[in-house]
Amino acid sequence: MDDFAGTSFHSSRWDHSQDLTGRRVAVIGSGSSAAQLIPPVARQAERLEVFQRTPNWVIPKPDATFNAAVRLAFRFVPGLQRAYREYIYRYAEATLYPALARGWSEDLLRRRALNHLRDQVKDPELRARLTPDYPPGCKRVVIDSRFYPALTRPNVDVVTDKIVRITEKGVQTTESVHEADTIVYATGFRSTEFLAPMRVTGRDGVDLATRWAGGAEAYLGIAAPGFPNMFLLYGPNTNLGHNSIIYMIECQVNHIMNCLPHLSDGRRLEVRPEVMDAWRRRLDEAMGRMVWGDGCRSWYKTADGRVTNNWPGTTMLYRRLTAKPPRAAYREV
Repeated sequence: MDDFAGTSFHSSRWDHSQDLTGRRVAVIGSGSSAAQLIPPVARQAERLEVFQRTPNWVIPKPDATFNAAVRLAFRFVPGLQRAYREYIYRYAEATLYPALARGWSEDLLRRRALNHLRDQVKDPELRARLTPDYPPGCKRVVIDSRFYPALTRPNVDVVTDKIVRITEKGVQTTESVHEADTIVYATGFRSTEFLAPMRVTGRDGVDLATRWAGGAEAYLGIAAPGFPNMFLLYGPNTNLGHNSIIYMIECQVNHIMNCLPHLSDGRRLEVRPEVMDAWRRRLDEAMGRMVWGDGCRSWYKTADGRVTNNWPGTTMLYRRLTAKPPRAAYREV
């Protein structure tokens, strides 16, 4: 990468000093980050090459436009806005979650994505390159209505040849060298390294990174044995693929608030090891029903294939579990 003579940066550290107008741009990656940046870059660049290792399932983004009458109704009709939000929540819970759990709506999600691809990409050869060969939901589903049209522009090409190295002139694949002025790395994040770059030391000097060497884990995604009075938000196995993470975090905050009265008078509260063991077994059993482990690579997994990010249940189940009185799961140390 250091040999490249042009400009390069990661999508999360965008170099705003660079004007991409009229330049030859290479974007490495075709996931959610790439889907956001490719449409505007395609409009600016003279030539854009998108290097795709694995195609993603893409569904349209339902950006509704509310007219003046609807906005007035939301403002003045009691409960209407809350009812609309409740509808969105219930729809996601009842339709999207079963697709991830290999349930009744899996084929519905597949058909919606394939229809979206067919409607927006007319070239059969390009459409074939953009069609995944794994179940929908196995990797993060991209929700976007501008991504496919950008890939069909005459100045854009999707490259699926394997990348061998970055050279002074650009990106070398197994077939050729693709010269570029700018390379944008939309190549992902260290999503399973929950502690980077922190170091957390618990009771008796135990290091949390050492404890989590085989994959991060915590009771309810909130508490870990050996680390008294330490509570996590958006911790292991609390990410979602179907609904609002804000809802999950609100459940976690409520659980932590219910723990706080037990910390008065300088007491230290720690989740019981046997409770953590039971929680681990329950998670493993639930993960076996989900699509994430079905033979695909994703940022949900560690290098060993363990899913440490996603919650394998409904948000309603998580709310019930976090709402239980916490005292039985914890001990004073």
